[in-house]
Amino acid sequence: MRGTKLFILLLFIVIIIAGVIRFGKFERIVPVEMGRLRIGENVVAVEMAKTPEEWSQGLSGRESLLEEEGMLFVSDESVRRTFWMKGMRFPLDMLFINQGKVVDIAHKVPAPGEGEDGTETRVSTWLPATWVLEVNSGWAERHGVKLGDPVVLEGE
Repeated sequence: MRGTKLFILLLFIVIIIAGVIRFGKFERIVPVEMGRLRIGENVVAVEMAKTPEEWSQGLSGRESLLEEEGMLFVSDESVRRTFWMKGMRFPLDMLFINQGKVVDIAHKVPAPGEGEDGTETRVSTWLPATWVLEVNSGWAERHGVKLGDPVVLEGE
């Protein structure tokens, strides 16, 4: 009798765990590399995306950013960049950066509309860029950021 109760209890626990794994939402908890990016006189706390997986994920699925936060896509390669809005839930400004200067700004890029996944919304720069900074829509305008402004990743 005691063995049967133990078996039923263990079976119940296994079923619960299997259900949570199958239907639950698990996000991989990975320490993110953070930094401080200075653009002219403005400072932004940035989460740095360096790997292809981090680039692909970007800010997709997030609800918002704080005013002085952003995501910095970091590369050593200076090329023309194209970004999409896949999975985005809020509009963005995108600042394209090369050789320590802002070379292009995409202002107020909209989040996907109803029934869109965001892959059709693409933002490209004509000039090469090593880094791309994504911040809240209107941030660049509110902070007076303009082409040619110096950009420094503090601590580097």
